[in-house]
Amino acid sequence: MLRQAANVWFDTIIQVVNGITIPNFESDGDYMKDNTFYIDQRISGVTLSSDVANNAIVLNCNKLTAKFRSSNFHYHIAPLMNANGYVEVDMESVDIGFGLQFLLQDVTQPDGSVR
Repeated sequence: MLRQAANVWFDTIIQVVNGITIPNFESDGDYMKDNTFYIDQRISGVTLSSDVANNAIVLNCNKLTAKFRSSNFHYHIAPLMNANGYVEVDMESVDIGFGLQFLLQDVTQPDGSVR
């Protein structure tokens, strides 16, 4: 049951990662604009382990596929030589891990006890 939960939690975190906006890059007239990064699919299951020292659980997946794309690319190579267009990168075996740390907060109750 925990393994199934780990897969669901991991997939939810991946949805958040896929929603992150990748900033444009520009330097000395070279640029990469309209960038996207997308984790395409999870090929293997997620492992769930504990990190007792940090009061955390760790979710790892060793086989993901992901894609990076820049729809508007320009790179000045040498005088009168420029590369223009788009860039696509397909990543076939990506390893990603996430740690979820749980923080405890002491709350003083009206009777003076701490929970």
